[in-house]
Amino acid sequence: MPVPAFTPDASTITVGELLDRWLDEAVDLTVRPRTLASYTYIVRVHLRPALGDVPLASLTAQHVQGLLNAKSASGLAPRTVGYLRGVLRQALGFAERMDLVGRNVARLARPPRVPRRQVSPLTIEQARIFRAAVAGDRLEALYLVAVGCGLRQGEILGLRWGDVDLEGRTLTVRLALAREGGELALVEPKSATSRRTVPMPTFVAEALAAHRERQATESLP
Repeated sequence: MPVPAFTPDASTITVGELLDRWLDEAVDLTVRPRTLASYTYIVRVHLRPALGDVPLASLTAQHVQGLLNAKSASGLAPRTVGYLRGVLRQALGFAERMDLVGRNVARLARPPRVPRRQVSPLTIEQARIFRAAVAGDRLEALYLVAVGCGLRQGEILGLRWGDVDLEGRTLTVRLALAREGGELALVEPKSATSRRTVPMPTFVAEALAAHRERQATESLP
């Protein structure tokens, strides 16, 4: 059944109704299934229970800030609380474009500070030990691409031989393997910067060359 159009009287619309409309009209056809599922979960579990009955015209920054503070106090991770605010901000941005609100109050609320995650790359000695540990493994090339080129898991699994230049010793990231709608699929990277060409160390190129030879042998009748 088609969803009826928004009533011009914004005072009759609740935040919950707006969220449903946003998911149905502005999100469903424009994002990946995994992203839609994530947005839907945030709406169902966090936003609708807290703000769903509030008239959209009455929603204030205090409502949003109170929600963020309550979620932080409940132990929800700062990154998740910030994501929650981001989802609401997008929905209210849709309301702005539909002339249902004069301003996006989610922009005025402040999410908790997200601690900077410390990244500890392998040392040269640790990388040497790792290479020795995976030597001879059937997936040795995959592991060495990870340690030698710094690609994400989905990017490595999305590589095809057309993305590999053994002579030039480069890898080009064009696709990534991701779970979409419960199934694995090759998808476009989320951003333009994710599409990139990276250099390969010699040991990675050698491992990939050996892996391709092994694949060719295995495919023989």
